[in-house]
Amino acid sequence: MKNYSEIITLKNLFILFVFIFTSCENSKFSPFDVDVDVPYIQNLKLSDHIIDTDTIRYNNQFSIEDTIIINNQMIVNVRNNGSDQIKSVIFSVTRETDNTIIENGLLSYRRTFIENGINYNEYTGSTNFLIQRKVVGIFTVRVVAIDKDGNNSNVLFASFEIIRSGKPPVIYDLSAPDTVYLPSSGQKVILITIKATDPNNDIKEVYFRSLDSSDPNRKFFLYDNGNISVNGDSTANDGIYSILISLPYNMTPKAYRFEFEAKDYTELLSNKILHTLNVIK
Repeated sequence: MKNYSEIITLKNLFILFVFIFTSCENSKFSPFDVDVDVPYIQNLKLSDHIIDTDTIRYNNQFSIEDTIIINNQMIVNVRNNGSDQIKSVIFSVTRETDNTIIENGLLSYRRTFIENGINYNEYTGSTNFLIQRKVVGIFTVRVVAIDKDGNNSNVLFASFEIIRSGKPPVIYDLSAPDTVYLPSSGQKVILITIKATDPNNDIKEVYFRSLDSSDPNRKFFLYDNGNISVNGDSTANDGIYSILISLPYNMTPKAYRFEFEAKDYTELLSNKILHTLNVIK
């Protein structure tokens, strides 16, 4: 037969067990492992893995200093007990070079579907951040879901690259006289034309410099505007750029070197064509 002290000890242990069990049941914390139905996300997809900012126009023009909007559609599937259990699906965008977060946002519930007997909720959204056209590099999208109990899902990542594939203009088929005889009075007008093209269709200017003049950096602009009386250009937007040059009778007769070049709106320069004009009295 158990003595009195043993009975008291067993009684105290029983009370302690009941206290622990009751406390755990009334609390969200437990000393035991409990299965929690947390969200699970999968199949994060981006609409674009490469974005070429040289294909994005701003006010129908190009400039290296343009600030442009980067839109990249995304979609992710969330496995849970229904869309009403998900509080939010959050995304962020970071730049790889310095891990700077440049955008935070929410994805929107789109639909529910069943795949292999499992319910999925589809969420969609888009990046919508501003960068300068000259910025390039790798950007990473991070997505996580949170349910109404505050449980976080696993985290998914997807990356995309922003590039500039702009190519410079090309000039060719220069038409200019090699030799000009100055008149005894008045002036001699000559027509110079050159063809210019650009893969991105963003030619900003076509010009030449007179390398042997007092200001060899000055630009003389050729135009493709159809203004034949002012520029000598007969047809607008045909890729042929024209200029009329007046040579006064009293100018210094000598050889003048003209250097032709074109520039686009992203500051890319074309090839150069050097032409010598011999002015004779």
